[in-house]
Amino acid sequence: MFGGFFLNADSIPKYFIWLEYLSWFKYANEIVAVNQWQNIDVIECASATGNSSTCNTDCLYKSGESVLKYLNFDQDRVWRDVGLLFAMLVGYRLIAFIILFIKARRSKQ
Repeated sequence: MFGGFFLNADSIPKYFIWLEYLSWFKYANEIVAVNQWQNIDVIECASATGNSSTCNTDCLYKSGESVLKYLNFDQDRVWRDVGLLFAMLVGYRLIAFIILFIKARRSKQ
């Protein structure tokens, strides 16, 4: 929920903002969105009459950069996101192993 897929980071209440940093979805979603939108210079939109025109006034987003700006994603953070995903992979598995180890020791006693 707090990974940025359903909620924009600006719409999350301040007291829940820490949850977005624990979600690996946040970092993976940013990588995918930047990959999708970084080289899109013009978004073609269909007008109300159904005719396709390039960047008419009905378009909310005129380029991939405006989509990334709306989502609060930055192209410069991709490698940081990859590093954080790797750190979370190792960290969450280590936490799970420690919990499993503690439970196994308790069950032997």
